[in-house]
Amino acid sequence: MIKRIAACCAWLAACGQVWALDVDIRLHIQSRQAQVAPQCASVLARAGTLPPHASYQRALCLLYGLQTPANPDAATKLLRALAEGGMTEAQMALADTLQQGDTVQQQEAVQWYSRAAAAGDVRAAARQSRLAGRLQAAADAAKAASTPAPSDPDDPYADMLNNAAAQQPGYHCHFYGLGKRVCHGGMD
Repeated sequence: MIKRIAACCAWLAACGQVWALDVDIRLHIQSRQAQVAPQCASVLARAGTLPPHASYQRALCLLYGLQTPANPDAATKLLRALAEGGMTEAQMALADTLQQGDTVQQQEAVQWYSRAAAAGDVRAAARQSRLAGRLQAAADAAKAASTPAPSDPDDPYADMLNNAAAQQPGYHCHFYGLGKRVCHGGMD
């Protein structure tokens, strides 16, 4: 029982970190918002095909809801197209956005961080490493939590969880001496 509780606590600790954004990512998002906010009105008003940098600005305006209602789906689509075209800042913005999603999106974020790191962005390698590590820790903890623990003779409550007799009313254990126990039903 104690091992199961420990495994659950480890899983919660790991998963909580997976979904939490790192401080540097939050600061970078705030920096992006501050940089693009003054240009949002003009970029959003422009029609037709935009040059890559203007498309990137439009994507950020849509993503963060700057001078327009937030549209994360359209923003992600624009960022993905720019990222596939090799724009490192778009790769970073897309990865930072995907990192806030579910496990599949977070795994995709690891790939975008990897591409940005290969293109020379020094921030990307650290973010990729941290996110990949947290995803692995969450997977390991989930696996450990779902694996049934064998009966541990040192765990005084193990038989209460794994023994059908222990589920009967009146079943209880007496502990005496140095770790000795006697367990029995209520009518014994």
